[in-house]
Amino acid sequence: MKPILWGVLVARLLVVMKIQHSFYELTSKQPIQSKILHSLRRGALLKVTFEEGIVGYADCHPWEELGDLPLQTQLDLLQKGKCTRLTAQSIYFAHVDAKARANKRNLLEGAKIPMSHYLMAHLDASSIVNLQKAWKNGFTFFKVKLGHNLSLEKEIFAEMAHLFPHAKWRLDFNAKLNAEQFWSFMERLLIPKTSIDYIEDPFPFTYKAWKKAFETFKVPLAADEFFKSAYGQPEAAQVLIMKPAIQRLKQVDIRQRLIVTSYLDHPLGQMSAAYMASLTTQEPCGLLSHHIYQNNPFSGMISNQGPFLQPVQGYGLGFDELLASQHYE
Repeated sequence: MKPILWGVLVARLLVVMKIQHSFYELTSKQPIQSKILHSLRRGALLKVTFEEGIVGYADCHPWEELGDLPLQTQLDLLQKGKCTRLTAQSIYFAHVDAKARANKRNLLEGAKIPMSHYLMAHLDASSIVNLQKAWKNGFTFFKVKLGHNLSLEKEIFAEMAHLFPHAKWRLDFNAKLNAEQFWSFMERLLIPKTSIDYIEDPFPFTYKAWKKAFETFKVPLAADEFFKSAYGQPEAAQVLIMKPAIQRLKQVDIRQRLIVTSYLDHPLGQMSAAYMASLTTQEPCGLLSHHIYQNNPFSGMISNQGPFLQPVQGYGLGFDELLASQHYE
């Protein structure tokens, strides 16, 4: 099933019978290494009753520092029949979920969910122990967020790369560097460049600068925040990072690899990303993000066999009893 167009999503929303929400909070185990450090995050589960009487669920988890409107604003606009990039996708996933529930079908049962990398959102003294555990569990791709305290992070990363020479690394700077700082980092990097699968958002995207960086260091560059600018520019960005929570599926140049990741959101949103990944790519993706948060009843239902996420029991995207037991307003 292909994602429907945004205009159709809005039209469908206008005939939705009812949209209800249930607030939730997620507490991270460590600061999340994004543009702003977080420990507590808020979102809302949506319960959507469509015109045909079917009911589906979806996540709404905005990241304001990445350009999303505040949570309450998202919900207020929904009640007025207006979609943002986030809630348009929420309504799409709610409708897909609703149809599957009506047909008593699990969307991911039998699907080919790609393997996932292991996310290391914050490097500290515990990172090597966590890496050792992940390696023993079968993970071979590791996404490491860098750029908050680069001098310390470089030391920890160098030790990890030395201990695990066969690991494949995905380094994510969240565009915290400028081109000069990135050049300096790469020139001082002592590990084989072939062990780096890609470097994500090293510095703000310009075609000329990213193309030069790739030609110089021969390490693939991945665009997440700069997806739109880098789309169709394989000479500058060899990898595109797609987040189904805010992006509809687009056909990608065959010279650009497509990696699907969660939005570091609720486990329901995580399973939505897994559903989209199963339709679009077999590249190692970023679908096992729940471990960065403290355990909760929803994350307790998620299981994985090493780097492979498993379907959650239930219809649609799963979580039947937990979703039904939430208090919706």
